[in-house]
Amino acid sequence: AGGIFSGIAGDDDPLKTGNVICGNEFIHAELVNLLKPLEK
Repeated sequence: AGGIFSGIAGDDDPLKTGNVICGNEFIHAELVNLLKPLEK
């Protein structure tokens, strides 16, 4: 419980893009920071 689910940019619709990241609030924020520059 309490997980965060989003697209790579953290604000897009992952069901439309197919790009999904998830984790707790701390891991999710770090994943967004790492992966957002890679989004096409």
